Amino acid sequence: MNALGRRGSQDARDELGLGSVRDTFADAFFPGLSTIQSRARYFLFIQWCCELASQEASESRIIATLRAREVEVINSLIAGKAGSGVIGVDKREDLERMPSEIYWSGLRTLGMRGRPGSISAWARRVVLDRQAAKDAPAADGHPAPSTTGFATDRPEMPALFASGGKLDFKLSREEARYLKARFATATVNSREPVDCYNLMRTFQVHRGQLGFKLQLWEHPRMGHLEPDVRRLVELAKAFSLVMHGATLLYQRRVAALKAQDPGGAMATYDARAAGFADWVGKLDPEMVDRVARDLSLVIPLAAQTRHRIDAAVLAFINQWVERCRLGEALITDEQAELLVSNREMSLKARMGTSRIRSAAARSRWKGDEARPLEYRWGTARTFLNDLASAG
Repeated sequence: MNALGRRGSQDARDELGLGSVRDTFADAFFPGLSTIQSRARYFLFIQWCCELASQEASESRIIATLRAREVEVINSLIAGKAGSGVIGVDKREDLERMPSEIYWSGLRTLGMRGRPGSISAWARRVVLDRQAAKDAPAADGHPAPSTTGFATDRPEMPALFASGGKLDFKLSREEARYLKARFATATVNSREPVDCYNLMRTFQVHRGQLGFKLQLWEHPRMGHLEPDVRRLVELAKAFSLVMHGATLLYQRRVAALKAQDPGGAMATYDARAAGFADWVGKLDPEMVDRVARDLSLVIPLAAQTRHRIDAAVLAFINQWVERCRLGEALITDEQAELLVSNREMSLKARMGTSRIRSAAARSRWKGDEARPLEYRWGTARTFLNDLASAG
């Protein structure tokens, strides 16, 4: 996996069962994006690969040719010195999860892929449609048109793509215009009014490059968001910052237990204890108040984005928020530590993966400090920079 993928995957870790809230925000703000996507032009690469593979006669040949074409893309990007974001740069033809799998769901959400279903189902449909077109009576002397199931208004495949020429991630202006339109109209639920929260629509108007350290809520176009949308982004920010503390405290507890295990050392505990104390010292009471006041906004949004936030996670969040009102006393608060420990055990103990209960599970923990929730912002920021580079 490339460096972009490693950074993005941090946001997917869910030690305390906050994933339903995290994904509710992420699907509202950045529909069609995922933490393991790397560059925007892959949305076009996959369609072009499918277009070429669809010319094969059988489902199995279509699947095999699609994989072969994707390997060609990997090699062409490497030959073209495309830089960061090449999926499969190390494994190439031995890659297990191909780019098409990583982008397949997003293609559907962005309206680039018309039919639901898996890649295998798509290949099977291509064959059936071709046969149906062949068997159908000609209209005005012309055979019935066939389709690959992808949007017909997609940018034309460059000649060098089919010939295996060197590739890069530089979008043409036509490609950028097409992707901007798709990003702007994407929604995870066409039957519910959630498209207004799609931040790509407003953020992609900004033509400058966004620095790696720039956070979602620091985007230059934040002031152009509608009040309700801005309020939701501010809630997402507060939720990320406040709940980050719960994960840090959980890690401090795991580090303390690991230090007592055979061969354990105090270095990781000291680092995690210092990290949690630093977080407590910077905790803004206004952020705590915002989560307490506006958390109810997430419940209807979850239903609209097809997520379910259960009563247990809401209870945990509300209890943590109340502990956060202790200020500096939170550092030594045993009830707060018990709260996060019990939460983790309730999620993992039955599967034997609880680090609180299992020394074996603790032994697999590398001690890396948790990062605040980003809601797929890392991917969105990269895509926005790709769009801006096209001019």
